[in-house]
Amino acid sequence: MKNYELFINGIWHAPDSGRYFDCISPYDASIWAKCPIASAAQVEDAVESASIAFDSSPWTDYLPAKRGELLRELGRLIEQHVDELCKYPIFNTPHT
Repeated sequence: MKNYELFINGIWHAPDSGRYFDCISPYDASIWAKCPIASAAQVEDAVESASIAFDSSPWTDYLPAKRGELLRELGRLIEQHVDELCKYPIFNTPHT
């Protein structure tokens, strides 16, 4: 079973507390992974890192046409890899 880590500022980190929670498959109720429980400090670090990354990216300077072009390319890549990508979202979203 995989234990996931926290990805903060480009680096994988174990949770400060060492605590994880069970990720349960909505398909068969099996535990398929352990996910980290971040501390408040780790959440703050992740939010600050994401904010800095966003503010320093060229995205904020792109005109709407350029953003549209990039989003269409992303859509094309998603379609190209849909079979591979579809294996994973079911494990990350709640279903009833």
